[in-house]
Amino acid sequence: MPLIATESGKKIFLTEDGRKLVTVLPGDGIGPECVESTLRIL
Repeated sequence: MPLIATESGKKIFLTEDGRKLVTVLPGDGIGPECVESTLRIL
């Protein structure tokens, strides 16, 4: 799985078709509505 470093230094993993992989960690300070929205998108 390809790993890209952005200009800001963040590391992004890409799937074979070029989509970014996102990890959602419950309790990381984002609201539950954000977690629910993200899970629906994924």
